[in-house]
Amino acid sequence: DTSGVGEGDATWHLFVEPTDPAQALWDGPRAGVEGAREHILSDGEVHPISSAPRVLRKMIDTAITLAAPSAPPSLARLTDMTGMGSSPSLLLDTDINPTISKSLSPLLEANARKLRVMRASPLVQRLRLRKSPSEIALMSHAAQATAEAFIATMGESAAAAARGDQLEALLAARFEFETKRRGCSRLAYPCVVASGKNAVTLHYMHNNARLAPGDLLLMDAGGSYHGYSADITRTWPLSGRFTAAQRDVYEAVLGVNQEVIKFVKADGTTSLQTLHQLSIQLTYEALLSLGIIKSGEIQRVQRYYPHAIGHFLGLDVHDTPAASQSQPLVPGMVLTVEPGLYFRTDDSTIPAWCRGIGIRIEDDVLVDAEGGASVLTSAAPKSVSEVEDAVRAGL
Repeated sequence: DTSGVGEGDATWHLFVEPTDPAQALWDGPRAGVEGAREHILSDGEVHPISSAPRVLRKMIDTAITLAAPSAPPSLARLTDMTGMGSSPSLLLDTDINPTISKSLSPLLEANARKLRVMRASPLVQRLRLRKSPSEIALMSHAAQATAEAFIATMGESAAAAARGDQLEALLAARFEFETKRRGCSRLAYPCVVASGKNAVTLHYMHNNARLAPGDLLLMDAGGSYHGYSADITRTWPLSGRFTAAQRDVYEAVLGVNQEVIKFVKADGTTSLQTLHQLSIQLTYEALLSLGIIKSGEIQRVQRYYPHAIGHFLGLDVHDTPAASQSQPLVPGMVLTVEPGLYFRTDDSTIPAWCRGIGIRIEDDVLVDAEGGASVLTSAAPKSVSEVEDAVRAGL
């Protein structure tokens, strides 16, 4: 609410559910209006959520009443930022709270020529793209906790496979336990624990196959710490040793991962899109070297590497989905780098030795204050020797 206030001023309004003794008996107490006023927004206005339509209608009426030329400077700055001109603007995502949106609908329709309405989400996502030092600290903790949970899960996996009666779900449970004992409140997303040929399914989530010592295991998992997500993928041999074929494909994917990370920088031109194009070229060269495709068959890369090199990361795993993949990277952004190769068992166009192998290696990378790359997930084993040692440590 900026009406009637000076430059740089604003009144914040917070709408909350009121206290309810009957509800507290079942679900525990909530802060309510008084608690929110004391602990959350002591310098603003706190209202019961039921009053939101009335309070918002009053604020909208006030904004419309003000003639555009005399609108407060803070409102003018908002309209400049949104590109909506000099008319008062309302940032409203109508799908967030249908009850409030329905209540405001008559007022908005009656004043359609005086009030510009636009979604808040794209503006909020622009703010979320660049992380503050406090956010980076939280994401670093999430990444470290997740990396340590991977180490513990790798150590559990070989013995579990050797028993012959354990399912992928055991490793999902071990991973979740390890993240929570390190302070994560929940998983950032459901674990992908894909052994053997299941690893060629990108978002395999059944986690119900039996672990076998000769198989590879691809795990894509992350913890959430104070709302901020980590997102790591590692692939390892359940025997504790890569076979020659597994190792060849693994080192090909690892090379792409390491090379792309070198190019993560804030130089005014590098973006997720340019990093993806680089990963396509590097994967093409790797497939040529492995003898899986022939020279000139770059169009076949997408068949074995069908996803993007990465995505932005933050409060959501696939954070700020409206953000352009072609915008240049800037300090404070966090993104994933996750090349992979997936060879189906029924693909007769590729050599028999690689069929059924699925490998992905994913790291979380911060564009740091100097404009370079800082790998938040570097504690998770990644080289062939590091991975094998982590798995055999549990035997």
